[in-house]
Amino acid sequence: MMQKYWRLEFAIRKYLLAILYITMLISAPSLHALELKIDQASTFLPVDRHFEFYVDDTGLATLEQVSHPSFAKFRKAAEDIEVFKTRFGVVWARFRLSNHSDKPMNAIVYFAFPHFETLRIYQFLGDGIHTETVGVGQRYGERRLSHRTPTFPIVIPAQSSQILYFSSSSPVLGNHIYEAKVFSQSEFDRQKIKENIGFSIIFSVLAIMMLYNLLLGITVRDSQYLLYVGFLATALLALFTATGLSFQVLWPNLPVITQRGIMPQFGLAMVASIQFGRSFLNLGTMMPRLNRFLFILIICLCLNMIPSFAGRADISVSLLFPMMAIGSISLIAAGAWVMRQGYRPARFYLLAHSALLLSLFIFALETSKVIPSTALGSILPFIGISAEVVLLSIGLADRINDTNSRFQKVQKEALAAQIEVNRMGEKMNHELEEKVELRTTELWRQTKGLSVMLDNINQGICVIDLEGVIQSQYSRHLEFILDRASLEGASLIKMLLGGGQMNREEQSMLISALEIMKDGELINFEMNAHLLPASVVYSKGKLTKQLEIDWAPIEHEDGKINRILAAIKDVTAFKNAEAEASEKRLELEAIGRILDISASKFRRFLKSASILIEESRQMLRGENIGGNWHVLLRNIHTIKGNARTYGLEDISGMVHSIESEIFPMDPRELGLKGRSRVNELLSQIEKVISFYRDIHDEKLKRGAAAEQEKLVVNLSTMITEIWGDIPSDKRKTFQILLSRIDDLNTNSFKKVLEPLISSVPRLAKQLAKNSPEVKISGVDFYIEPDFLHYYEDIFVHLMRNSLDHGFLVSDEGQIHIEIVHCHDNTSIIYRDNGRGLNLPILRQKAAEKRLVGSDADDSAVAHTIFTSGVSSASMVTEISGRGVGMDAVHGCVKRLKGSIEIRLLGESPVDAHKRFEFLIKLPPQNQPLKTLSLDFAA
Repeated sequence: MMQKYWRLEFAIRKYLLAILYITMLISAPSLHALELKIDQASTFLPVDRHFEFYVDDTGLATLEQVSHPSFAKFRKAAEDIEVFKTRFGVVWARFRLSNHSDKPMNAIVYFAFPHFETLRIYQFLGDGIHTETVGVGQRYGERRLSHRTPTFPIVIPAQSSQILYFSSSSPVLGNHIYEAKVFSQSEFDRQKIKENIGFSIIFSVLAIMMLYNLLLGITVRDSQYLLYVGFLATALLALFTATGLSFQVLWPNLPVITQRGIMPQFGLAMVASIQFGRSFLNLGTMMPRLNRFLFILIICLCLNMIPSFAGRADISVSLLFPMMAIGSISLIAAGAWVMRQGYRPARFYLLAHSALLLSLFIFALETSKVIPSTALGSILPFIGISAEVVLLSIGLADRINDTNSRFQKVQKEALAAQIEVNRMGEKMNHELEEKVELRTTELWRQTKGLSVMLDNINQGICVIDLEGVIQSQYSRHLEFILDRASLEGASLIKMLLGGGQMNREEQSMLISALEIMKDGELINFEMNAHLLPASVVYSKGKLTKQLEIDWAPIEHEDGKINRILAAIKDVTAFKNAEAEASEKRLELEAIGRILDISASKFRRFLKSASILIEESRQMLRGENIGGNWHVLLRNIHTIKGNARTYGLEDISGMVHSIESEIFPMDPRELGLKGRSRVNELLSQIEKVISFYRDIHDEKLKRGAAAEQEKLVVNLSTMITEIWGDIPSDKRKTFQILLSRIDDLNTNSFKKVLEPLISSVPRLAKQLAKNSPEVKISGVDFYIEPDFLHYYEDIFVHLMRNSLDHGFLVSDEGQIHIEIVHCHDNTSIIYRDNGRGLNLPILRQKAAEKRLVGSDADDSAVAHTIFTSGVSSASMVTEISGRGVGMDAVHGCVKRLKGSIEIRLLGESPVDAHKRFEFLIKLPPQNQPLKTLSLDFAA
């Protein structure tokens, strides 16, 4: 019984649909949908304003209602691209598609917006109403056509007209963007291939840059590269999502991720961009307030992802783009400010974000029809992102180069200092050896007696008794050392105790050792000799000397010690040189430690240490020293820990010893003397911090290297601002100046040609011809470093071809190179005023090689010079004639993804020759932002 019921219901439904279809066919001409005609010659047709729309906010309207002839709520499209915002409603759209040919037409309806959650098509055919549903709300494998955006295959019968109905719903995102085209099947396949190639190139470049910078970051152990890789990865994911490729490639069976993950993926890319900018520009040090603001913005971006995961992506959309705009503007402003402070790599960061924003701005203007659309309009965001990726990579590389150049400079200074120290030491040793040798020779000539030696030896020698009194036998040089005459009977021990800078413990040990030695036993001398000072700092008045003393016992006949020999040397000069060398060595070691730390981190360490020292001093000046004593101990310990963290072992070791002295102190019993001692210890820490600061700021001069560049940039800015006020007869001079400023930053077409043009006179002299005039006109453009040699090869061969084949001995030659920029290509036109091509000879050689037929026109014959082995020269010279130059030119142009052709210009004054010009077409080239035009002769 139930089976009969279902069969009856199915029959009734089929009958009602048939009636509805017949009704639609009968009433179709009375509907007011705008007609879009398609025929066999059509490849694609934009729907644009042929659409009619009806927004059903209730979501309850049915196809039967909206397709009824009496339904009059559809409105015509006001724009080429219509945008609707409704979460719970349904947007209905329709347009009429007519086929006036005699054959059925297979077509594809293509929608550009990839994020329709549900999009249905209704087509009335002879066997009923055909419906098909696509969108990110269902699995990707359920689509009839495998494409990243909604596409519907349709069939339009011959000599017929149909109205196609569409309905869309978007409960999560809330956006409905209608931009559609009708493609023929073949054109759709071609567009799909082009699209796949373009996306493959763009995403491959981004993936390669990501892997390259990841390996580079691991190699150099720089966290900024890892942040940059994170930014690239999130940007790549955002691009995948924006184009619909993420649903097609990454998670085709997880529609929920596509529905609710669109806005979080864009937000994640912005978070990675802001975090990389904060690190790259050192905003924590350079602009701490902006750094904190950007951190808060990152938190807001993360919180803004929550509505999307909860199914309210429309809330995330309304908040995301203002926050992205604020973040981008803040980063650009920060980059400009940091660059003005002398941080050279910031210029590439500024250019990168400016290029991205400029491309997005132009894309928005084209999309909103403010400016005319171009062929590059649809891919401008990808071009901007690619330019940003490349410029940021250059900025990271420039950062390494900047650090390396500074390190090399410091190495050179350190090496020069070491060489100077070695030279001074050798000189002193040599002078000392000469003096000793000379003095020894003189003393040997005079006498061998002890008294003469003592009178002339350049060393203080004396004999003291066990009470420390100087005996009559002493060298006269001792008087010079101690700055005192008549030393006999004076106490050497008292002089050392009085003028020597010995502490109480050392003085007590010296007196005790002499008391023990008074018994005359040799063993007592040997056991206590280490208590005798080996070196002292001797002071008398303003005189301060560093003395070294050797002690030796003198035995009496009975075997007991009754006297002691003291040999005193003045080593002040040597110690000063040694101290200077030690200071240089310490300075070099400090430089090495500083260079192991990034500038931003080292500045933070210095600033932190200075703040902690000053805070400790203020605590000592306060009254509640007992209650704040822990603050001082904590500050000193913090300085020590920070120094050890950054590998500054000398600072951490010194602070540790100071810490060991301060920690046992009782603040309640400190007193004025104790406070003074603590202040002295703090001054010791402050002194070594100042030592490192002076090396960092004065010796290494970090940040000062970009001063010249800043002046150049300021000059460029000033000229640009007053350009309108510059007289027209003076603008050419400023134009050349701006071009020179641009040349400081990158390679340009003009810069590539300059050495080639300089070589033309020498080449002309070799051929015994007049040197031609070379003129270049047009707007200059930048060339990537990897492509420079291609341009050089092209124009070396072209100029040699002109000199050897084009100009006669008596000609006053001219070569003209013209640059023309169009929206889809950059053309370079090369021509000379020589005799041109010898077409009869060229035709003969081409025919011999079976390259052309007998009826070939002159243009076909001329283009055979691009074939290897074909030349119009009658003989081979050192310059040309082998027929490979033009083949090389052709190959180089192809590697630049361009084309080259010959355009014949007319008859030449020389018989059987025709003048011509080369037309080289290249992909659009990057033009300097401030270079106006290029027009000079060489």
